[in-house]
Amino acid sequence: MVNWSSRQHGSAFVVSAIAVTLMAPGMPDALAQETCPSDFTSFRGTDTTLTCECPEGAAVGTVWGSGPYTDDSSVCAAAQHAGVISPKGGTVTVTASPGLEAYTGSDSNGIETQDYGSWSGSFAFVGVAEPCPSNFTDYRGTTDAVTCSCASDGFGGSVWGSGPYTDDSSVCTAALHGGHIGQDGGVITVRPAEALEAYPGSTQNGVTSADWGPWDGAFDFK
Repeated sequence: MVNWSSRQHGSAFVVSAIAVTLMAPGMPDALAQETCPSDFTSFRGTDTTLTCECPEGAAVGTVWGSGPYTDDSSVCAAAQHAGVISPKGGTVTVTASPGLEAYTGSDSNGIETQDYGSWSGSFAFVGVAEPCPSNFTDYRGTTDAVTCSCASDGFGGSVWGSGPYTDDSSVCTAALHGGHIGQDGGVITVRPAEALEAYPGSTQNGVTSADWGPWDGAFDFK
């Protein structure tokens, strides 16, 4: 997905970033604000956090993932997809993160991103919640609340109960059912709940959930 020109661009940007860091030794991991690089490959393997500017019209180019994004994705197009800028541009704070085994694309804020498999570097935006897990079974037995985001196309999957929900229910579909987000998606906080002997279904907010009997894990929303 990376072409030679984008790598050359990234290398030139690193030289500039190093010069800025030398002038500001008290901030080794935060680079000074300037126009955002086209992608984030130059920062792969680092813990760099960069505050930069996306000019109006800069949200172009291909993006893989829904946050984190592959580090060869267009930074400004990903920023609009994540909702941290509008089509008029704006200031973003980007942080390098490790690669993932898979990246799931989605359509959000006028930007359609693509699926991809394993990739060795990622980036994400500071202050933006990561996508919600498809269900909450991995959090069974914990007390960890998770703040995450649901995309507008993330409402597939079955739901059992009416709150609390069985922990194998679709998190985002349950959030829509419970009225915690609308059809446009949004940020939610999910927490493990006490398991029940029965989970009665219902129809709310355009979503029908099913009945279920005893189940060992549950979740609800703050």
